Amino acid sequence: MTDQNFSIRAEESADDPSDATARERMRRALDASGVGDVVRRELAGTIEEPVPDAHASWREVLGRIEGAQARSAETDREGRKGQVRAGWLGRRSLRRGTGSLTRIGLSASVLIALAATIIVGIQRQQIVRTGRPSAVFVRSYATRVAQRATVTLGDGSRVTLAPETRLRYSVDRTGAQLIELIGEGFFTVMPRTHRPFVVYTGAIATRVLGTAFDVRRYSTDLVTKVTVVSGRVTVGGHRQTAILNAGMIGRLTDSTASVSRTSDSTRDVEWTRGNLVFNRTPVPEMLTTLGRWCGYEFRLVDTTLLSRDVSIEFNVDDVVGTMNTLKALLGVTMTFEGNLVILRPERPQDTMSRRKLLRDAISHPLSEVGR
Repeated sequence: MTDQNFSIRAEESADDPSDATARERMRRALDASGVGDVVRRELAGTIEEPVPDAHASWREVLGRIEGAQARSAETDREGRKGQVRAGWLGRRSLRRGTGSLTRIGLSASVLIALAATIIVGIQRQQIVRTGRPSAVFVRSYATRVAQRATVTLGDGSRVTLAPETRLRYSVDRTGAQLIELIGEGFFTVMPRTHRPFVVYTGAIATRVLGTAFDVRRYSTDLVTKVTVVSGRVTVGGHRQTAILNAGMIGRLTDSTASVSRTSDSTRDVEWTRGNLVFNRTPVPEMLTTLGRWCGYEFRLVDTTLLSRDVSIEFNVDDVVGTMNTLKALLGVTMTFEGNLVILRPERPQDTMSRRKLLRDAISHPLSEVGR
């Protein structure tokens, strides 16, 4: 098992790195409106003022249009005075010059309004298409088999990633932090009173202000599991929503939600220290998780074990100890073929030694919390 630390502070990335034109257009639009500086300060944790919204930008454009029209009118008045002094030929020349200035002023105003309309229109199309404002900062992280890592976000929040986990972190125009997660992550979120922090696992969204909580949903899972260690979160999908306080566990699908309480929610995040706790867990699910953490694929020869539920704890930082505990728990022998581990029923004479090894492996009683 390996640990890695990543840190992301004040760096920028386009939502789609392959689209250089879109990236440059978004950067220019942000710099022109002042949002670019705001986002950079937000990522450094120093933002205080709100980001200008579309309505404020439109009011600014209207002000520019009115100013241009006023300047054009003033130019017309000056032109008429010059016509009286300069005579018929001068009046004719000045009329042409004044008309050109007016057309230039109006053309500039129209271009400004059109540019603002295009920018707002693009943003509205993105919100309608995705349901979320377009991101102006994006980073992606992934862990491999038998690897866990810690990511530090721009505001000081931290995420510990379990093996085979993918995380996409983005900040939108309003400064909201959005996480898309496949796998498992333990989040310690800095208190935020005015800017959302949202974790998406498929159709399930977990919204927080400041708390510590665990979210688990791998691509093969049907349920999103959320465990709150401290603080409070709101979690839900299209049809179901639940509010979870410290010591509560939520299990949600796209259409259902269930909530339970536990006396020790920290047991469910022991994996951040290399300890996996299973409580009444089906054997196939346990073997899949152990394979992810230890870097092996387990194959059972005795299919009767597939229907068993187990309660046990493994220290996966000790791979040899984990294998011995697994052998004692299931009563099997192990044959290694590369990364494949074949589990076969043990001989009857090995039963007594297996029971002794299993007693030694369980060092303390299990809580209500488990994988």
